[in-house]
Amino acid sequence: MKKKAAPASVPTPVSVGLLPPDDFHPLLECRHADPHWILGIRKDARGGSVARVFHPGASTVWLDFTEGATLPLTKMHADGLFEVESPAPLSSDPASYTVGVGFPDGSSLSYRDAYAFAPL
Repeated sequence: MKKKAAPASVPTPVSVGLLPPDDFHPLLECRHADPHWILGIRKDARGGSVARVFHPGASTVWLDFTEGATLPLTKMHADGLFEVESPAPLSSDPASYTVGVGFPDGSSLSYRDAYAFAPL
């Protein structure tokens, strides 16, 4: 039996990393019911952390922590989903880090992560 190809509107992931598959496409299509559960810095089951940023158009993403550390994220999907796993807990305090984003034209920007704040 021939396997059907995915519809053109559903992007094929490079890797879904640690993101549960049922959350992957709704997140990329901006229709996920609770993106705060996925994006930002979250504790994982092993006592470490997972950080995710969704920034379409970005070629690189990193976290700059106030104590001076920089943590690069891996591009998990061509549409702009980035992720990194840390075996140690990372501070999710909104004042403790900024998100840095690099673009293909060489420009960059940084901002406070909206997903570090609790949803209203």
